[in-house]
Amino acid sequence: MLRRYLALITLATAQTVFIENAEELSGTDEVRHLKGAVALRQDTIQLFCDEADLHQNNAFYARGAVRTLIGQSGTISSARLSYDPITRHLTYEGQVVATFGTTTLRTERLTYDRQTETASYTGGGSLTDTSGTIYSLYATYHLPTETVTFTQQVRVEHPPYQVFTDSLLYHTNTLTATFPTPFTLYNTLKPETLFAYSGQWQRQESLLTLYGQVVWRTPKIFLRADYAFYDQKADTGLAACNVFYQSRTGKGWGMADSAFWHPDTLTLKENIAAFLFTDRDTAFLQSQLAFLIPPHLYLIGEAAFLRPPLSAMADTILYDTLTQNLFLLGRAWLYSHPYQLFARHVRLTLPQNTPDSLLAAGSVFTASQVDTLLRFYHQVRSDSLIAKWDSTLEAFTPILYLHNLRALYYQAEGPHYQGAHEILRAQSLFLTLGPNRQPTYLRLENHPQGRFIPIKLLLTHPPFLPAFQWRPPKDQPHWPIHP
Repeated sequence: MLRRYLALITLATAQTVFIENAEELSGTDEVRHLKGAVALRQDTIQLFCDEADLHQNNAFYARGAVRTLIGQSGTISSARLSYDPITRHLTYEGQVVATFGTTTLRTERLTYDRQTETASYTGGGSLTDTSGTIYSLYATYHLPTETVTFTQQVRVEHPPYQVFTDSLLYHTNTLTATFPTPFTLYNTLKPETLFAYSGQWQRQESLLTLYGQVVWRTPKIFLRADYAFYDQKADTGLAACNVFYQSRTGKGWGMADSAFWHPDTLTLKENIAAFLFTDRDTAFLQSQLAFLIPPHLYLIGEAAFLRPPLSAMADTILYDTLTQNLFLLGRAWLYSHPYQLFARHVRLTLPQNTPDSLLAAGSVFTASQVDTLLRFYHQVRSDSLIAKWDSTLEAFTPILYLHNLRALYYQAEGPHYQGAHEILRAQSLFLTLGPNRQPTYLRLENHPQGRFIPIKLLLTHPPFLPAFQWRPPKDQPHWPIHP
Protein backbone atom coordinates (compact mmCIF):
# COMPACT_ATOMS: atom_id res chain seq x y z
CA MET A 1 0.00 0.00 0.00
CA LEU A 2 2.84 2.39 0.88
CA ARG A 3 4.66 1.53 -2.36
CA ARG A 4 1.53 2.42 -4.41
CA TYR A 5 1.10 5.68 -2.50
CA LEU A 6 4.72 6.69 -3.15
CA ALA A 7 4.29 5.89 -6.86
CA LEU A 8 1.26 8.19 -7.03
CA ILE A 9 3.21 10.99 -5.33
CA THR A 10 6.07 10.54 -7.78
CA LEU A 11 3.69 10.63 -10.76
CA ALA A 12 1.94 13.72 -9.43
CA THR A 13 5.29 15.44 -8.96
CA ALA A 14 6.35 14.54 -12.50
CA GLN A 15 3.06 15.92 -13.86
CA THR A 16 3.35 19.19 -11.98
CA VAL A 17 4.18 22.23 -14.11
CA PHE A 18 6.40 24.75 -12.29
CA ILE A 19 6.57 28.43 -13.11
CA GLU A 20 10.23 29.45 -13.25
CA ASN A 21 9.80 32.94 -14.71
CA ALA A 22 7.19 35.42 -15.97
CA GLU A 23 7.09 39.23 -16.15
CA GLU A 24 3.33 39.30 -15.51
CA LEU A 25 1.13 36.85 -13.62
CA SER A 26 -2.68 37.05 -13.37
CA GLY A 27 -5.79 34.88 -13.42
CA THR A 28 -7.45 32.55 -10.91
CA ASP A 29 -6.59 29.34 -9.10
CA GLU A 30 -8.14 27.42 -11.99
CA VAL A 31 -6.28 29.27 -14.80
CA ARG A 32 -3.17 31.42 -14.41
CA HIS A 33 -2.12 33.79 -17.19
CA LEU A 34 1.57 34.43 -17.73
CA LYS A 35 3.19 37.05 -19.97
CA GLY A 36 6.69 38.15 -20.87
CA ALA A 37 9.74 35.86 -20.87
CA VAL A 38 7.67 32.93 -19.63
CA ALA A 39 9.63 29.88 -18.44
CA LEU A 40 7.88 26.69 -17.31
CA ARG A 41 9.29 23.31 -16.32
CA GLN A 42 7.73 19.89 -16.02
CA ASP A 43 10.02 17.05 -15.06
CA THR A 44 12.80 17.08 -17.75
CA ILE A 45 11.01 19.47 -20.14
CA GLN A 46 11.55 23.23 -20.12
CA LEU A 47 9.25 25.66 -21.92
CA PHE A 48 9.98 29.23 -23.02
CA CYS A 49 7.37 31.47 -24.66
CA ASP A 50 5.84 34.98 -24.73
CA GLU A 51 2.51 34.01 -23.15
CA ALA A 52 1.02 30.96 -21.47
CA ASP A 53 -2.23 29.84 -19.80
CA LEU A 54 -1.59 27.30 -17.03
CA HIS A 55 -4.55 25.27 -15.76
CA GLN A 56 -4.93 23.76 -12.32
CA ASN A 57 -4.74 20.21 -13.72
CA ASN A 58 -1.30 21.08 -15.25
CA ALA A 59 -2.68 21.48 -18.75
CA PHE A 60 -1.29 24.56 -20.46
CA TYR A 61 -1.47 26.56 -23.68
CA ALA A 62 1.53 28.60 -24.83
CA ARG A 63 1.95 31.02 -27.71
CA GLY A 64 4.51 33.38 -29.15
CA ALA A 65 8.08 32.21 -29.85
CA VAL A 66 7.44 28.88 -28.18
CA ARG A 67 10.55 26.81 -27.49
CA THR A 68 10.83 23.62 -25.46
CA LEU A 69 13.88 21.69 -24.34
CA ILE A 70 13.17 17.92 -24.34
CA GLY A 71 15.69 16.75 -21.74
CA GLN A 72 18.95 15.93 -23.49
CA SER A 73 17.16 14.88 -26.70
CA GLY A 74 16.61 18.17 -28.46
CA THR A 75 14.60 21.33 -28.96
CA ILE A 76 11.16 22.02 -30.43
CA SER A 77 9.98 25.49 -31.40
CA SER A 78 6.66 26.69 -32.82
CA ALA A 79 4.11 29.51 -32.75
CA ARG A 80 1.73 27.71 -30.38
CA LEU A 81 1.82 24.78 -27.96
CA SER A 82 -0.79 22.93 -25.90
CA TYR A 83 -0.34 20.19 -23.35
CA ASP A 84 -2.85 17.49 -22.30
CA PRO A 85 -1.80 15.95 -18.95
CA ILE A 86 -4.14 12.98 -19.42
CA THR A 87 -2.57 11.77 -22.67
CA ARG A 88 0.77 13.47 -21.87
CA HIS A 89 0.80 14.87 -25.40
CA LEU A 90 2.49 18.11 -26.37
CA THR A 91 0.88 19.53 -29.52
CA TYR A 92 2.87 22.14 -31.47
CA GLU A 93 1.31 24.29 -34.19
CA GLY A 94 2.59 26.88 -36.62
CA GLN A 95 6.05 26.72 -38.21
CA VAL A 96 7.18 23.82 -36.05
CA VAL A 97 10.91 23.09 -35.99
CA ALA A 98 12.12 20.10 -33.95
CA THR A 99 15.87 19.54 -33.66
CA PHE A 100 17.35 16.30 -32.31
CA GLY A 101 21.14 16.29 -32.72
CA THR A 102 21.84 16.79 -36.42
CA THR A 103 18.24 15.88 -37.34
CA THR A 104 15.58 18.55 -37.88
CA LEU A 105 11.84 18.03 -38.34
CA ARG A 106 9.74 20.78 -39.94
CA THR A 107 5.95 20.79 -40.10
CA GLU A 108 2.86 22.86 -39.28
CA ARG A 109 1.58 20.51 -36.60
CA LEU A 110 3.63 18.16 -34.43
CA THR A 111 2.63 15.95 -31.51
CA TYR A 112 5.15 14.80 -28.93
CA ASP A 113 4.11 11.85 -26.74
CA ARG A 114 6.04 12.14 -23.48
CA GLN A 115 5.18 8.61 -22.43
CA THR A 116 6.57 6.89 -25.54
CA GLU A 117 9.07 9.66 -26.39
CA THR A 118 7.67 9.86 -29.90
CA ALA A 119 7.29 12.90 -32.14
CA SER A 120 4.86 12.70 -35.07
CA TYR A 121 3.20 14.88 -37.69
CA THR A 122 0.10 14.13 -39.77
CA GLY A 123 -0.34 17.08 -42.11
CA GLY A 124 2.88 16.95 -44.09
CA GLY A 125 6.43 17.76 -43.08
CA SER A 126 10.10 17.04 -43.60
CA LEU A 127 13.21 15.69 -41.92
CA THR A 128 16.62 17.14 -42.72
CA ASP A 129 20.04 15.88 -41.68
CA THR A 130 23.57 15.89 -43.06
CA SER A 131 22.61 13.58 -45.93
CA GLY A 132 19.60 15.44 -47.27
CA THR A 133 15.87 15.88 -46.71
CA ILE A 134 12.91 13.48 -46.50
CA TYR A 135 9.35 14.73 -47.12
CA SER A 136 6.07 12.93 -46.36
CA LEU A 137 2.46 13.45 -45.27
CA TYR A 138 2.90 11.42 -42.08
CA ALA A 139 5.92 10.65 -39.92
CA THR A 140 6.68 9.22 -36.47
CA TYR A 141 10.06 9.72 -34.79
CA HIS A 142 10.89 7.37 -31.91
CA LEU A 143 13.69 9.14 -30.02
CA PRO A 144 15.10 6.22 -27.93
CA THR A 145 15.79 4.10 -31.04
CA GLU A 146 16.45 7.10 -33.32
CA THR A 147 14.12 5.67 -35.98
CA VAL A 148 11.60 7.53 -38.12
CA THR A 149 8.68 5.98 -40.00
CA PHE A 150 7.43 7.97 -43.02
CA THR A 151 4.21 7.17 -44.88
CA GLN A 152 2.27 8.54 -47.86
CA GLN A 153 3.84 10.63 -50.61
CA VAL A 154 7.35 10.07 -49.30
CA ARG A 155 10.11 11.92 -51.17
CA VAL A 156 13.80 11.56 -50.34
CA GLU A 157 16.28 14.16 -51.55
CA HIS A 158 19.98 13.35 -51.46
CA PRO A 159 21.55 15.47 -54.21
CA PRO A 160 21.75 14.62 -57.01
CA TYR A 161 19.22 11.85 -56.24
CA GLN A 162 15.49 11.90 -55.53
CA VAL A 163 13.44 8.92 -54.32
CA PHE A 164 9.65 8.53 -54.35
CA THR A 165 7.79 5.88 -52.35
CA ASP A 166 4.78 5.33 -50.05
CA SER A 167 6.60 4.25 -46.87
CA LEU A 168 10.08 4.48 -45.43
CA LEU A 169 11.88 3.48 -42.23
CA TYR A 170 14.84 5.76 -41.49
CA HIS A 171 17.59 5.35 -38.87
CA THR A 172 18.91 8.82 -38.04
CA ASN A 173 22.01 7.53 -36.23
CA THR A 174 23.29 5.53 -39.23
CA LEU A 175 21.56 7.59 -41.98
CA THR A 176 20.08 4.34 -43.33
CA ALA A 177 16.77 4.32 -45.19
CA THR A 178 14.83 1.06 -45.52
CA PHE A 179 12.13 0.80 -48.20
CA PRO A 180 9.50 -1.86 -47.39
CA THR A 181 7.39 -0.95 -50.44
CA PRO A 182 8.20 -0.17 -54.11
CA PHE A 183 10.28 2.95 -54.71
CA THR A 184 11.82 4.86 -57.62
CA LEU A 185 15.15 6.72 -57.58
CA TYR A 186 15.99 9.46 -60.08
CA ASN A 187 19.32 11.08 -60.83
CA THR A 188 18.71 14.82 -61.36
CA LEU A 189 22.06 15.37 -63.11
CA LYS A 190 21.73 12.69 -65.75
CA PRO A 191 18.77 10.70 -67.13
CA GLU A 192 18.96 7.45 -65.16
CA THR A 193 16.35 5.75 -62.98
CA LEU A 194 16.36 2.89 -60.47
CA PHE A 195 13.22 1.03 -59.39
CA ALA A 196 12.76 -1.82 -56.92
CA TYR A 197 10.03 -3.43 -54.83
CA SER A 198 12.06 -3.00 -51.63
CA GLY A 199 15.55 -2.08 -50.56
CA GLN A 200 17.93 -0.24 -48.28
CA TRP A 201 19.86 2.98 -48.83
CA GLN A 202 22.90 3.81 -46.70
CA ARG A 203 22.88 7.50 -47.49
CA GLN A 204 26.16 8.43 -45.82
CA GLU A 205 28.11 5.79 -47.77
CA SER A 206 25.83 6.21 -50.82
CA LEU A 207 25.19 2.47 -51.03
CA LEU A 208 21.93 1.01 -52.35
CA THR A 209 20.73 -2.58 -51.90
CA LEU A 210 17.70 -3.42 -54.04
CA TYR A 211 15.33 -6.40 -53.99
CA GLY A 212 12.51 -7.72 -56.10
CA GLN A 213 12.35 -6.97 -59.84
CA VAL A 214 14.98 -4.27 -59.81
CA VAL A 215 15.03 -2.03 -62.91
CA TRP A 216 17.87 0.29 -63.95
CA ARG A 217 17.06 2.54 -66.88
CA THR A 218 19.19 5.05 -68.82
CA PRO A 219 18.81 6.46 -72.36
CA LYS A 220 21.11 3.64 -73.50
CA ILE A 221 20.43 0.73 -71.13
CA PHE A 222 17.51 -1.13 -69.59
CA LEU A 223 18.55 -3.70 -66.95
CA ARG A 224 16.24 -5.87 -64.83
CA ALA A 225 17.13 -8.36 -62.07
CA ASP A 226 15.83 -9.91 -58.85
CA TYR A 227 18.59 -8.33 -56.76
CA ALA A 228 21.01 -5.42 -57.19
CA PHE A 229 23.66 -3.48 -55.30
CA TYR A 230 24.71 0.03 -56.35
CA ASP A 231 27.62 2.18 -55.16
CA GLN A 232 26.61 5.74 -56.06
CA LYS A 233 30.00 7.32 -55.34
CA ALA A 234 31.86 4.91 -57.62
CA ASP A 235 28.90 4.64 -60.02
CA THR A 236 29.24 0.85 -59.98
CA GLY A 237 26.63 -1.83 -59.46
CA LEU A 238 25.96 -5.55 -59.27
CA ALA A 239 22.78 -7.29 -60.42
CA ALA A 240 22.00 -10.97 -59.82
CA CYS A 241 19.40 -13.63 -60.58
CA ASN A 242 17.29 -13.55 -63.74
CA VAL A 243 19.19 -10.63 -65.21
CA PHE A 244 17.67 -9.14 -68.36
CA TYR A 245 19.51 -6.49 -70.40
CA GLN A 246 18.20 -4.43 -73.31
CA SER A 247 19.97 -1.82 -75.38
CA ARG A 248 17.70 1.19 -75.82
CA THR A 249 19.83 2.79 -78.55
CA GLY A 250 20.30 -0.34 -80.62
CA LYS A 251 18.15 -3.38 -81.13
CA GLY A 252 19.40 -6.03 -78.78
CA TRP A 253 18.74 -7.72 -75.48
CA GLY A 254 20.30 -10.43 -73.37
CA MET A 255 19.92 -12.63 -70.29
CA ALA A 256 22.46 -13.72 -67.68
CA ASP A 257 22.82 -14.99 -64.13
CA SER A 258 24.48 -11.76 -62.96
CA ALA A 259 25.71 -8.39 -64.20
CA PHE A 260 28.23 -5.79 -63.07
CA TRP A 261 28.39 -2.23 -64.33
CA HIS A 262 30.64 0.78 -63.87
CA PRO A 263 31.02 3.93 -66.01
CA ASP A 264 30.74 3.04 -69.70
CA THR A 265 31.08 -0.71 -69.06
CA LEU A 266 28.49 -3.44 -68.50
CA THR A 267 29.60 -6.98 -67.66
CA LEU A 268 27.24 -9.97 -67.90
CA LYS A 269 28.26 -13.22 -66.16
CA GLU A 270 27.28 -16.89 -66.45
CA ASN A 271 24.82 -18.47 -68.89
CA ILE A 272 24.61 -15.46 -71.16
CA ALA A 273 22.19 -15.50 -74.06
CA ALA A 274 21.61 -12.42 -76.18
CA PHE A 275 19.98 -11.26 -79.40
CA LEU A 276 21.02 -8.47 -81.76
CA PHE A 277 18.26 -7.27 -84.08
CA THR A 278 18.62 -5.48 -87.40
CA ASP A 279 16.23 -4.63 -90.22
CA ARG A 280 17.66 -7.58 -92.15
CA ASP A 281 18.04 -10.37 -89.60
CA THR A 282 18.71 -11.38 -86.00
CA ALA A 283 21.92 -12.59 -84.38
CA PHE A 284 22.06 -14.92 -81.38
CA LEU A 285 25.02 -14.75 -78.98
CA GLN A 286 26.02 -16.90 -76.04
CA SER A 287 28.94 -17.05 -73.60
CA GLN A 288 29.92 -17.33 -69.95
CA LEU A 289 31.08 -13.72 -69.64
CA ALA A 290 30.27 -10.58 -71.62
CA PHE A 291 31.60 -7.02 -71.52
CA LEU A 292 29.71 -4.17 -73.15
CA ILE A 293 32.09 -1.23 -73.59
CA PRO A 294 30.46 0.84 -76.33
CA PRO A 295 30.97 0.43 -79.19
CA HIS A 296 32.58 -2.97 -78.37
CA LEU A 297 30.94 -6.17 -77.19
CA TYR A 298 33.21 -8.88 -75.72
CA LEU A 299 32.01 -12.49 -75.31
CA ILE A 300 34.36 -14.71 -73.28
CA GLY A 301 34.23 -18.41 -72.48
CA GLU A 302 32.56 -20.82 -74.92
CA ALA A 303 31.42 -17.81 -76.90
CA ALA A 304 28.98 -18.43 -79.74
CA PHE A 305 27.62 -16.21 -82.52
CA LEU A 306 24.77 -17.33 -84.76
CA ARG A 307 23.48 -15.17 -87.60
CA PRO A 308 22.16 -17.34 -90.45
CA PRO A 309 23.71 -18.35 -92.77
CA LEU A 310 26.79 -18.02 -90.50
CA SER A 311 27.58 -19.41 -87.09
CA ALA A 312 30.77 -19.07 -85.06
CA MET A 313 32.42 -20.14 -81.82
CA ALA A 314 35.64 -19.13 -80.05
CA ASP A 315 37.24 -18.66 -76.66
CA THR A 316 36.61 -14.93 -77.12
CA ILE A 317 34.40 -13.06 -79.57
CA LEU A 318 34.77 -9.32 -80.05
CA TYR A 319 32.09 -7.45 -81.96
CA ASP A 320 32.76 -3.84 -82.93
CA THR A 321 29.29 -2.38 -83.47
CA LEU A 322 30.74 0.82 -84.98
CA THR A 323 32.97 -0.71 -87.68
CA GLN A 324 30.82 -3.88 -87.76
CA ASN A 325 33.79 -6.22 -87.45
CA LEU A 326 33.51 -9.60 -85.75
CA PHE A 327 36.73 -11.05 -84.27
CA LEU A 328 37.06 -14.70 -83.19
CA LEU A 329 40.04 -15.18 -80.87
CA GLY A 330 41.37 -18.53 -79.63
CA ARG A 331 40.08 -21.86 -80.99
CA ALA A 332 38.01 -20.02 -83.55
CA TRP A 333 35.36 -21.89 -85.54
CA LEU A 334 33.21 -20.51 -88.37
CA TYR A 335 30.52 -22.35 -90.30
CA SER A 336 29.15 -21.38 -93.70
CA HIS A 337 27.33 -24.29 -95.31
CA PRO A 338 28.87 -26.68 -96.19
CA TYR A 339 32.29 -25.47 -94.94
CA GLN A 340 33.72 -25.39 -91.43
CA LEU A 341 36.72 -23.16 -90.72
CA PHE A 342 39.12 -23.63 -87.80
CA ALA A 343 41.82 -21.10 -86.91
CA ARG A 344 43.43 -19.26 -84.02
CA HIS A 345 42.13 -15.86 -85.14
CA VAL A 346 39.34 -14.83 -87.51
CA ARG A 347 38.11 -11.40 -88.59
CA LEU A 348 34.77 -11.13 -90.33
CA THR A 349 33.53 -7.80 -91.68
CA LEU A 350 29.77 -7.24 -91.62
CA PRO A 351 28.95 -3.88 -93.23
CA GLN A 352 25.22 -3.18 -93.14
CA ASN A 353 24.96 -6.36 -91.03
CA THR A 354 25.76 -8.66 -93.97
CA PRO A 355 29.01 -10.64 -94.51
CA ASP A 356 31.57 -8.96 -96.73
CA SER A 357 35.07 -10.38 -96.24
CA LEU A 358 36.93 -12.92 -94.14
CA LEU A 359 40.50 -13.13 -92.82
CA ALA A 360 41.76 -16.14 -90.84
CA ALA A 361 45.25 -16.73 -89.41
CA GLY A 362 47.10 -19.30 -87.35
CA SER A 363 46.78 -23.03 -88.13
CA VAL A 364 43.95 -22.47 -90.58
CA PHE A 365 41.95 -25.56 -91.52
CA THR A 366 38.77 -25.85 -93.60
CA ALA A 367 36.66 -28.93 -94.20
CA SER A 368 33.53 -29.74 -96.17
CA GLN A 369 31.67 -33.03 -95.91
CA VAL A 370 31.38 -34.58 -99.37
CA ASP A 371 29.84 -37.93 -98.48
CA THR A 372 28.52 -38.82 -95.02
CA LEU A 373 28.46 -42.58 -95.53
CA LEU A 374 31.98 -42.84 -97.00
CA ARG A 375 33.39 -40.15 -94.64
CA PHE A 376 34.78 -38.11 -97.53
CA TYR A 377 35.80 -34.51 -96.70
CA HIS A 378 37.35 -31.75 -98.76
CA GLN A 379 40.22 -30.52 -96.58
CA VAL A 380 42.68 -27.60 -96.73
CA ARG A 381 45.40 -26.59 -94.28
CA SER A 382 47.40 -23.33 -94.43
CA ASP A 383 48.84 -20.51 -92.35
CA SER A 384 46.20 -17.96 -93.38
CA LEU A 385 43.11 -17.44 -95.51
CA ILE A 386 41.42 -14.51 -97.28
CA ALA A 387 37.91 -14.71 -98.73
CA LYS A 388 35.08 -12.58 -100.08
CA TRP A 389 31.36 -13.10 -99.55
CA ASP A 390 29.15 -13.89 -102.52
CA SER A 391 25.64 -12.75 -101.62
CA THR A 392 24.14 -14.69 -104.53
CA LEU A 393 25.59 -18.03 -103.41
CA GLU A 394 25.51 -17.04 -99.73
CA ALA A 395 29.01 -18.46 -99.43
CA PHE A 396 32.62 -17.29 -99.24
CA THR A 397 34.07 -17.28 -102.76
CA PRO A 398 36.67 -16.76 -104.04
CA ILE A 399 39.03 -18.05 -101.33
CA LEU A 400 42.80 -17.62 -101.16
CA TYR A 401 44.85 -19.91 -98.88
CA LEU A 402 48.39 -18.69 -98.15
CA HIS A 403 51.63 -20.43 -97.05
CA ASN A 404 52.46 -24.00 -96.00
CA LEU A 405 49.54 -25.44 -97.87
CA ARG A 406 48.23 -29.00 -97.79
CA ALA A 407 44.91 -30.03 -99.26
CA LEU A 408 42.68 -32.95 -100.20
CA TYR A 409 39.89 -32.66 -102.82
CA TYR A 410 37.64 -35.45 -104.05
CA GLN A 411 36.90 -35.73 -107.76
CA ALA A 412 33.58 -37.06 -109.03
CA GLU A 413 31.76 -37.43 -112.34
CA GLY A 414 28.06 -37.36 -111.66
CA PRO A 415 27.25 -39.68 -108.75
CA HIS A 416 30.52 -41.62 -109.08
CA TYR A 417 33.79 -40.73 -107.33
CA GLN A 418 36.99 -41.07 -109.36
CA GLY A 419 39.42 -40.47 -106.53
CA ALA A 420 41.07 -37.67 -104.56
CA HIS A 421 43.72 -35.07 -105.30
CA GLU A 422 46.15 -34.72 -102.41
CA ILE A 423 48.30 -31.56 -102.50
CA LEU A 424 51.42 -32.30 -100.48
CA ARG A 425 53.11 -28.95 -100.90
CA ALA A 426 52.25 -25.45 -102.19
CA GLN A 427 52.49 -21.85 -101.08
CA SER A 428 49.00 -20.79 -102.07
CA LEU A 429 45.67 -22.07 -103.33
CA PHE A 430 43.03 -19.97 -105.09
CA LEU A 431 39.59 -21.46 -105.57
CA THR A 432 36.07 -20.48 -106.52
CA LEU A 433 32.78 -22.20 -105.74
CA GLY A 434 29.96 -23.02 -108.11
CA PRO A 435 26.18 -22.83 -107.66
CA ASN A 436 26.18 -25.96 -105.47
CA ARG A 437 28.94 -24.40 -103.29
CA GLN A 438 31.43 -27.00 -104.52
CA PRO A 439 34.86 -26.10 -106.00
CA THR A 440 34.77 -25.29 -109.73
CA TYR A 441 38.23 -23.79 -110.14
CA LEU A 442 41.49 -24.38 -108.25
CA ARG A 443 44.88 -22.79 -108.87
CA LEU A 444 48.06 -23.81 -107.02
CA GLU A 445 51.18 -21.64 -106.99
CA ASN A 446 54.93 -21.90 -106.31
CA HIS A 447 55.96 -25.42 -107.38
CA PRO A 448 53.05 -27.42 -106.03
CA GLN A 449 53.51 -31.12 -105.41
CA GLY A 450 50.85 -33.75 -105.01
CA ARG A 451 49.33 -37.02 -106.12
CA PHE A 452 46.09 -38.58 -107.27
CA ILE A 453 44.60 -41.39 -105.15
CA PRO A 454 42.23 -43.81 -107.01
CA ILE A 455 38.83 -44.37 -105.51
CA LYS A 456 39.49 -48.05 -104.74
CA LEU A 457 42.13 -47.00 -102.21
CA LEU A 458 39.74 -44.57 -100.49
CA LEU A 459 36.63 -46.66 -99.85
CA THR A 460 37.92 -48.45 -96.77
CA HIS A 461 40.52 -45.96 -95.56
CA PRO A 462 39.60 -42.35 -96.52
CA PRO A 463 42.57 -40.03 -95.87
CA PHE A 464 42.57 -37.20 -93.32
CA LEU A 465 45.13 -34.43 -93.03
CA PRO A 466 47.04 -34.25 -89.74
CA ALA A 467 45.16 -31.02 -88.91
CA PHE A 468 41.72 -32.57 -89.53
CA GLN A 469 38.88 -31.19 -87.38
CA TRP A 470 35.10 -31.43 -87.69
CA ARG A 471 32.38 -30.22 -85.36
CA PRO A 472 29.28 -32.47 -85.51
CA PRO A 473 25.82 -30.84 -85.37
CA LYS A 474 25.34 -31.65 -81.69
CA ASP A 475 28.42 -29.55 -80.82
CA GLN A 476 27.42 -26.56 -82.93
CA PRO A 477 25.49 -23.53 -81.62
CA HIS A 478 21.75 -23.94 -82.07
CA TRP A 479 18.97 -21.44 -82.39
CA PRO A 480 17.98 -19.97 -80.04
CA ILE A 481 19.92 -21.81 -77.32
CA HIS A 482 23.06 -23.88 -77.15
CA PRO A 483 22.40 -26.86 -74.84
